[in-house]
Amino acid sequence: MAEALLGIVIENLGSFVQNQLATYWGVDQQTQKLSSNLTAIRAVLRDAEKKQITSEVLKNWLQKLTDAAYVLDDILDDCSIHSTKMHSDYGHTSCLSPLHPKDILFRFNIGKRMKDITQRFHDIHEEKSSFNLELGVIEVQTVEDNWRQTSSDITEPRVYGRDHDREQIVKFLLEDASNSEDLSVYPIVGMGGLGKTTLAKQVFNDHRFDDFGMTRSCKMHDLAKSIMGEECVIIEKGRLTQLPTRVHYVSLSNSKVSVDVTAFKKVESLRTFLDFGNIDLVPSTHRLRALRTRSSLLFPLKDLGHLRYLNCGPRASLNNLIWQLPKLQILKLEDFYHLRLPKELTQLQDLRHIVLNRNVSIEMPPNIGKLRHLRTLSNFVVGSKAGCGLAELHSLKLRGTLRVEGLENVPNEWDAKQANLIGKKDLNILHLSWDGSANSEGSNVNIERVLEALQPPSTLKSLVIKGYKGRQLSSWMRNGTVLRDWVEVKLLDCNNYEELPPLRKLPHLKRLDVRGMKNVKWIDGESYDGLEEKAFPSLEEFTKIREDVEGRRSRDALSSFSIKNIRRFQP
Repeated sequence: MAEALLGIVIENLGSFVQNQLATYWGVDQQTQKLSSNLTAIRAVLRDAEKKQITSEVLKNWLQKLTDAAYVLDDILDDCSIHSTKMHSDYGHTSCLSPLHPKDILFRFNIGKRMKDITQRFHDIHEEKSSFNLELGVIEVQTVEDNWRQTSSDITEPRVYGRDHDREQIVKFLLEDASNSEDLSVYPIVGMGGLGKTTLAKQVFNDHRFDDFGMTRSCKMHDLAKSIMGEECVIIEKGRLTQLPTRVHYVSLSNSKVSVDVTAFKKVESLRTFLDFGNIDLVPSTHRLRALRTRSSLLFPLKDLGHLRYLNCGPRASLNNLIWQLPKLQILKLEDFYHLRLPKELTQLQDLRHIVLNRNVSIEMPPNIGKLRHLRTLSNFVVGSKAGCGLAELHSLKLRGTLRVEGLENVPNEWDAKQANLIGKKDLNILHLSWDGSANSEGSNVNIERVLEALQPPSTLKSLVIKGYKGRQLSSWMRNGTVLRDWVEVKLLDCNNYEELPPLRKLPHLKRLDVRGMKNVKWIDGESYDGLEEKAFPSLEEFTKIREDVEGRRSRDALSSFSIKNIRRFQP
């Protein structure tokens, strides 16, 4: 762990120098000493991590190294955040530009902290000579080798034919492995250059693991204690009154835990605080990277600028909070019934994932397309105001699940085409929803052309269409290339539909739901009678609700049932 952490810190230190921040803040000398000591320490880390198993002294040395690395990373992150703010406020961060008066104190503070941490790493470097550690081989990346460099970030890789592999691994980790008390390992093997690293990155960055990893950590309490010592603390019951200085991860498992606010007083660098017990407490004066809380006390805090992950509930005031989070990458909002996303959200240029409740009522901020790194947007509501149309989705390289609501506000088919759904090859689940009559009766909008322009990518697995008032199928709904990988189809309250798409021929279709479609008479232009022997070869669930002439919903014999491994469909 120390080797990986130190590698990240060395990389961040390099960026600190490259961006001239070391010169700007007057810490060039300390930075050079740090770089020299860190490189020398890193060269012996592999041998040190092997030998710590039998050497308590060496284990303590590695713990001191880890603690110092966290502190240095906090300092570098502080400089990055403050410089970004200066650039936003004053329009410059050049080392030749004069310091604003209010930044002089920051420079003094950073100078002192850098001096202290430089001495700390000097002492750690001097101590290592007493362990007789062997030098390891440090791989030097050349320009040509950069494509082989491994990190958890995905620059913009394109991997073809790996969707099944990714989903299989995700299913294993979320379902099979999560139900086991044992530590599970899923190996990815193959020749170099086949995409093993990129596949692992895609799994690692799948937003479905946000809470899974946190919940799983509670099950690994004993393992965490044995490997990480005092670094990881998980409280399951009782009162938390004091934490060790070097703790970096704290998780409160349930509501049986009470916490004394002074417990965090001596903690040097707390990185993760996960509250699963809904305790109304957030530790202050710490540079957290990950936070899960239902507290309403977020706004007064001034040290949230380092957050990369935030999972909060409806008691949090987002309008007062968002501007404090320049480094945020994942925003997960749970238990909201109505949510108005603040317009300042589009200023968070590092934001990659916005995950919302499935049934939440949302007001979108304008110009969400400015979030150029956004990869997950679970809900998008089309608005009628400027900057709230489907064109905002055009350049976003979204993946996973996308629910598009408010399609009654789409003014024309050209605007619908601007969503560029067909180009979003990493989308697996797509919901298209109309609500109201803004572009149906009494409107000049051709709703059938709008749906035609919303053609999804051929990689789609699940499609849900709700409230569509058109009569005709879109051409892409007859296209076998588009339909071939569909596993689930839901057509809900599409009252004017008379004919279903050619679903009976789909080899992977497992779930079919056609509720609220009183006028459906045909599938693929043929009646239900006399279907082929191999119709719906994989169908497991079929749900059908029809409305009687009085407008009341009634279930017939085919209303809902489940069948496994069906080979002959006889509705």
